[in-house]
Amino acid sequence: MVVTRRHAVFLAAAGSALAAATVFMRLTPDAFPFGDAAIIQIYTLEVLRSFLTLGPYSQFGWHHPGPLYFYGLVPLYEIAGRRAIGLVAGALAINVASLMGIDRLVRRNAGPFAAAAIVARRSLTTIASSFWWRISLCIAVVVWAPTLYEQVTGAPGNLTRIWQYLFAAPHTGQPLRAAFITWSDMTTAVVRKGLAVGWGAAYQPQASVPMQIGAVVQLAGMTAALITFRRTGQAFMAWLCVFVLLVSLLAGWSITRIADDVGDYEVFWISVLGALMWGAMVTAVIPAARRPGLRKSAGVVVLVILVMAIRALADARAYAVEQRETDVRRKIVSLAVADYLEREGIRRPMFHIAQATWLDAACVVLDAYKQHPSVAVDPPWVHIFGDALAPTGREDADVYIEDRTGDTVPLTRGGDRLVVSADGLFVHAFRR
Repeated sequence: MVVTRRHAVFLAAAGSALAAATVFMRLTPDAFPFGDAAIIQIYTLEVLRSFLTLGPYSQFGWHHPGPLYFYGLVPLYEIAGRRAIGLVAGALAINVASLMGIDRLVRRNAGPFAAAAIVARRSLTTIASSFWWRISLCIAVVVWAPTLYEQVTGAPGNLTRIWQYLFAAPHTGQPLRAAFITWSDMTTAVVRKGLAVGWGAAYQPQASVPMQIGAVVQLAGMTAALITFRRTGQAFMAWLCVFVLLVSLLAGWSITRIADDVGDYEVFWISVLGALMWGAMVTAVIPAARRPGLRKSAGVVVLVILVMAIRALADARAYAVEQRETDVRRKIVSLAVADYLEREGIRRPMFHIAQATWLDAACVVLDAYKQHPSVAVDPPWVHIFGDALAPTGREDADVYIEDRTGDTVPLTRGGDRLVVSADGLFVHAFRR
């Protein structure tokens, strides 16, 4: 491959950006993340210390299949000195890299969706060759290897747990009408007001009849787009329409399997399907002759996203600085526990967590896990914190995190020591 001047400029710019980002992240104080943010960092650390085979935990007793996301976070997390801001940078890098790949197709093939269609036509002669099939197969094996390994070695495997939850386990899900209202809300979210990222609150459906009608009309529009793409020989776009239609219907059915209240984080992903629908429908009505004019607009969109990514990284730094100053309780408790473990020479602590304290406890466990790879948690918490934190029986201390004295700690046991208390959060410890 000949390295052109354009390639050299791009590599120099990328190297300079990485160097600047490294300095920026290294100068950012580490935050004290809590709850799921702390769990994400623990899983990323597990990648560095073991063979992570599972994705993020689910509250329904299984894990999302595939840990690839955490492997993707590792490079910038390490570059950042294992600071929390490195996870933000990793997530931004994954999204920006994906967008840059789309932009490259756009610039080479005239139009945001025409690129995909041209790739599909080329697949008949090039991508379908034995060489590319082998490459695709190798990538599939690498991506799915951790998941399949866990399925074979687990008892039962994670894929089995997912199947049992969805199809075998008797539980009460959402009524069909409630599921339809939620589904219509999310599939039309990109064209209505009130779209917000799910942060863990109970989802409040809009229950708008026009939006429900609009969701059904979207399906009809996608069907029309599918027919249009088939008639014009755009095989990739036709298959994309089929895929989105099937996944959209599957998403509606999956809502009926959600037990108890529906969380906003459980259904937010469905809004992406609505965006894909509108993209496909708009492309179907734009004449092919006019699509080359969209090349420059796609580049502008990428530039805007890059600016937003830089802003997000700056906001992440501001949050880290603010958190160290305002979230005093987690900071005090985490530092006190870390100091106690170091002072007492404890290397294999086992954490016992009261349910009401788990958000703060996740921060404490993360801080300890950074220093001590052999940290363990109570067996009921292993599902959330990960198999790497499962107890082995060789722990040398018990650390209890509770919201009030006497809640979970047997105070009559000799050797009880109050390590720290701060704003209603208490930590006791016993040496074994």
